[in-house]
Amino acid sequence: MKNKFELILILLIFSIACQPQPEEEIILLEQETALAETDDPEDFTETELFVSKMQWTSYFISKAILSDEQTRAEFVDQINISSSFNKKSAYFSVSELLNNNPVFEEKFREMFEYYYSLGGEVYQLCGKPITSEAPKPQVAPGGIALNFVEITSAYDQFIVEITVDNCFEVFIPHGFDAKIKKIVSTAHPMNGSNTNVRYDHVPKFKCAKEGTINHNNAFCLDNVIVIRPDRNDNYGCSYASYDVNFEDFLSDLSECK
Repeated sequence: MKNKFELILILLIFSIACQPQPEEEIILLEQETALAETDDPEDFTETELFVSKMQWTSYFISKAILSDEQTRAEFVDQINISSSFNKKSAYFSVSELLNNNPVFEEKFREMFEYYYSLGGEVYQLCGKPITSEAPKPQVAPGGIALNFVEITSAYDQFIVEITVDNCFEVFIPHGFDAKIKKIVSTAHPMNGSNTNVRYDHVPKFKCAKEGTINHNNAFCLDNVIVIRPDRNDNYGCSYASYDVNFEDFLSDLSECK
């Protein structure tokens, strides 16, 4: 009987010893959560990351416009002074928008820093540019900008990537009505497709509703903002590896049916 009791006791001690301790369970849970929430940028193609950067730029612009009246007014002023404005469409560089409008640039920065600081669990709940790209705005390691100013923040690096390393352009396909508090953000798909992911924005909501946009439905959507590359050899933006006419996407839209 004694031997049997000792055997049971030994098995009980062994069973307890093999159970994960609370600290171990927390570590394992954190590791599993991190793996589930992390998308390594190296898992995505160069084009996917490029489109993601344009989508985020359009996303931040839309959130900035809806944040307050002064920011919205600066955006409308930028449209009005654009040489391309013809009551139907307009286009101007992201660099112009940020450099000429200090209040807008400050809100743009605020939006970048907010979304850049979020964890992966938030991204799984909201419509944000992560469908096939990276989990949050991706920036390269800091360095020295062309004006020899040291880059010390993720935001500064992002600005260099969208205004110096690239020539990003804001395209308004069919006008902008500041009285309508809705904005649709999207980006050029960087291929021959006429369809891409879109994000529908309304004031006071950090999230956005995700959908698709194409030539068939774009005219029916209010205040569409597209970010696309601008081929500009003078600024080193040839985009020679892309055999695509960037100006075709969502241009010459037909009336809403």
